[in-house]
Amino acid sequence: SSDLAWETYSQNDQFDGNHSSNGDIVIFKYSTQGNFFWKSYIGGSETESLGDLHQTSDGGFILVGTTKSSDGDLSLNRGGSDIMVAKLDAKARIEWVRTLGTKYNDHGNAVRELPNGDYLLGGDIGAPKPVGEELPHAGYECYLARLSPTGNVKWTQYYGGTGNEKVVDIQVLGDNNFLIISN
Repeated sequence: SSDLAWETYSQNDQFDGNHSSNGDIVIFKYSTQGNFFWKSYIGGSETESLGDLHQTSDGGFILVGTTKSSDGDLSLNRGGSDIMVAKLDAKARIEWVRTLGTKYNDHGNAVRELPNGDYLLGGDIGAPKPVGEELPHAGYECYLARLSPTGNVKWTQYYGGTGNEKVVDIQVLGDNNFLIISN
């Protein structure tokens, strides 16, 4: 079977479960013969966009993206846009959703499951970093967060130079380390 995911701005026909015309993330499951199985939406009344989605070892899904909502499936917005990470079961029903970031515009771009079941996500955050600490440089900084299998934040890291940087991909290595690809 195949899984497809993207954001939608429609609220009719195939997209009748969408939260708003501002944009939700929608996930469809089809067979390789094109037979439809199910669809699922994640979002609120504001804009959501998908950064990355992968199937997890339990048959579910982990996704990361960007949200401006504080309602619907999302209960907190820190200001501007936030990083959104969601764990879904095998039928794309929400197990948990978290938002991370600053009061400025933050973006979720990449996520991977680690061998122990934790999740590593990457993106970019605007200055200043969460809870009043200043970032070392202006502009956007690369942002990493490690979450437990239940979505609790274990640690966060950020890095960058005097310009704008963002994490665009994460590769998990066989030695339990990982590569972060940024630009």
